[in-house]
Amino acid sequence: VDQFEVQAKHNVEAIKASGATEVVATCADCYRTLKFDYPKVVGDLGFNVLHSSELLARLIDEKKIQLTKEIKETVTFQDPCQLARIGKVYDQPRKVIGSIPGINLVEMEGNREHTVCCGHYPVELPQTTLQSGKDRVKDAQDVGATTMVTSCSFCKWSFNNATKRLGEKTKIKDITELVAEAMEL
Repeated sequence: VDQFEVQAKHNVEAIKASGATEVVATCADCYRTLKFDYPKVVGDLGFNVLHSSELLARLIDEKKIQLTKEIKETVTFQDPCQLARIGKVYDQPRKVIGSIPGINLVEMEGNREHTVCCGHYPVELPQTTLQSGKDRVKDAQDVGATTMVTSCSFCKWSFNNATKRLGEKTKIKDITELVAEAMEL
């Protein structure tokens, strides 16, 4: 028995049983698994899968959240591999960030579908992950960003580790943290 198929069926049935019509993933890898991998083994999910950045963009459009606090920072967005390459979610995170008063959004080389991976495998390939993280922090600094924003826990971990090892002061934030700050929560 294929354990992935067993787990996928179990999870989808549990979600359906809850009555949920939408599932929001804050993790880019979970988003990819739910939205693209599960349907390959279970068929139609019976619910919609969104990434948190898509939900945030929708809530901003619907004026259900207000980003009122001015944040005077130059930020860049790191497109998570699974979200960008597989999910093709590029514009929603940028819309969210661009909705924050005072933000100066700059783009690194290697973005959107051409994103550069953060390293992603801190346990399996620690040196490769560290080097990828360091390289990406340097890419952010090269475009004048003082803050790197992402929507992937692997990216956040990799960049936090890289900035510590480099002794850099570049801030690393998840997009939801930035939104909470702009909502003055």
